[in-house]
Amino acid sequence: MKRYLTVAQMVECEQRSDREGLSLAELMDNAAGGLYRAVTKAAHELSIKKSCSANKVCIIAGKGNNGGDGLVCAGLLDESGFDVSVIMAQGEPATELSKAAYQKLGGGVRVISGSDENAAAEIFGADIVVDCIFGTGFKGALREDARLLFSAIEQSPAYKIACDIPSGCNADTGLCDELSVRADMTVTFHKAKVGMALEPTKSRCGEIAVYDIGIKEEYKNLPFLTFEPDERQLRQLLPSRSPGAHKGDFGRLLIIAGSENYYGAAAMAANAALRCGVGIVQLAAPKSVISALAGSMYECTFLPYEQGDEPQVLDDAIKSASAVLIGCGMGVSDHTHATLKYTIENAGCPLIIDADGLNCLALNRDILLDREGETILTPHIGELARLCGVDTNTAIQERLPLALGINEKYGAVVVSKSAGTLIVSKGSVILSGYGNTALSKGGSGDMLAGMVSAFTAQRVDGKEAAALGCYLLGRSAEILSEEMSQRGILARDILLQIPKTLSELERKAESERR
Repeated sequence: MKRYLTVAQMVECEQRSDREGLSLAELMDNAAGGLYRAVTKAAHELSIKKSCSANKVCIIAGKGNNGGDGLVCAGLLDESGFDVSVIMAQGEPATELSKAAYQKLGGGVRVISGSDENAAAEIFGADIVVDCIFGTGFKGALREDARLLFSAIEQSPAYKIACDIPSGCNADTGLCDELSVRADMTVTFHKAKVGMALEPTKSRCGEIAVYDIGIKEEYKNLPFLTFEPDERQLRQLLPSRSPGAHKGDFGRLLIIAGSENYYGAAAMAANAALRCGVGIVQLAAPKSVISALAGSMYECTFLPYEQGDEPQVLDDAIKSASAVLIGCGMGVSDHTHATLKYTIENAGCPLIIDADGLNCLALNRDILLDREGETILTPHIGELARLCGVDTNTAIQERLPLALGINEKYGAVVVSKSAGTLIVSKGSVILSGYGNTALSKGGSGDMLAGMVSAFTAQRVDGKEAAALGCYLLGRSAEILSEEMSQRGILARDILLQIPKTLSELERKAESERR
């Protein structure tokens, strides 16, 4: 399991450490020591690869404490006999710690201004470039006066090491400037940062090395823990299947989905659910949808539910279900809203709300306030924006705090889908980075909703069902991409791969039990 911290959580850890006797100056020295070890290791490996010395290191330092880490590292490299230059990318140091580090630089370190015409030549002539410009404090876009320097870093053939996080990348959101540093390795401290697990920053980090800088592990009373489960942990979440079990033991899922224009969404959700082991799937949909699907979906049972029907038609199905999924392809209408409200009020089992269910919920979120059963919301960025009453750009920038806010107020598990999905529940955030652009097309969200619902119907906890669903969907896309183009993979291809991916997971789980 990988642990991650937000920027605010990392600052809190540093401040606690400082209050309890390990000063910020000592933390900087420890960070610089970790960076130094990473640089010397990279230099050794490059020397072997090139069959010649790789001892020319260019450290590009900002004016803050990230730059201070680089300045201390420069001194250590100088003492070890490296040919070291420091480019002051933002002028003179601005923090007390970075000023102190600057004053201690030995005479063997060449110091160059970022505006110096020789700065680019220094970057191009180095074996290793170390990025210590912004660190975790960066937000927004690079300033115009910095872009020339960042362009030189981008074009340099040197091996690139980023200190804490590649400069130009947001350590909370994963967003980055188009000229942000593309590192071969990122050296980060204490714990990796949330943004490093999210695209596009994830692709900019290269190999990630986490160095201990002396912060105590027992600093755990943070508002929430963020982690990325490994495959072994995910295997343990699979619901057991007794040899003598019957279909009723594996849950009954009611899916309320589909409309005349969107019957494919209902099909994707139901088929994905069936592929994940749920015992019975009942699809409540208009007769036109049922007629289109019944000839190919033999394993599903159907309940006609027309636009003009009263929600009470669903009573028996809701009461007998062990989970209910609502919203895929229903369309936004008064009838969808009435159905959603009735289901929220009457379903005692776990309720998964997706797609148009979320769009209707956005009109009156507070209907969730009195709900007692578990609720799982699965919004993509646009749906999250509508749920929270913000524009799409704000939802992109504030995805984690918005999801945390929904969870805190309504108690719902929020599965915020993107290239790097955040599963937010009380006290924890699960990161899921599986998948690729094969999922960037219609049907993927419907499949995920069906998969999460299937595991929930089998009595898997909501956040764990979401983690399993995200893994299986993403991993299936990755496996298919080994032989097929991501452009050409369809949702129906992934549906066929899901049981194979499940089989792989089950075999490894069985092997562990032995």
